Amino acid sequence: MSKDTLVGFILATLVVTTIVAVGFREGGAFGAKEGADHDYPIVSDL
Repeated sequence: MSKDTLVGFILATLVVTTIVAVGFREGGAFGAKEGADHDYPIVSDL
């Protein structure tokens, strides 16, 4: 694995981790919210 690939992988992991962390802090993970949207509507706090 080249250095550029490794750096890109680390950056991608950080971005995903940040998005998931912010999602939890804002009241739910993206996965749960997206899955729920297909089953029944959820009134968001935003």
